[in-house]
Amino acid sequence: MIDQSHTLNNKIEVTIQSVMNTQEAYAKALLVDRDFLQKAQMERRILDAEECVKAVYNTDVRVLLRDVRDEMGIDPDPVRAFRRRGYTKIKAEERTRKHGTHKGSAGYQD
Repeated sequence: MIDQSHTLNNKIEVTIQSVMNTQEAYAKALLVDRDFLQKAQMERRILDAEECVKAVYNTDVRVLLRDVRDEMGIDPDPVRAFRRRGYTKIKAEERTRKHGTHKGSAGYQD
């Protein structure tokens, strides 16, 4: 579950950001040398196991993920792509046409 409760940010943009953060964490998890980690754990070499995980945690996978998105034909920057499409503005205008002047809300507005 992604919880974006009571934020002033655009809720869709924040959700996209959360998905991107999840993708980063998953990519990092795929980089863990599981054989080394398991061996270190079995031999009770706690520091080695910790360093194995920390090395991956400190790896910047953002460029890799941008390249993967680009290869898939997806915009490498999903938040920028969302903003460029103008979805938030279009929906705000639709709400205004349907419900009249919009005088604020609990969330982000363009």
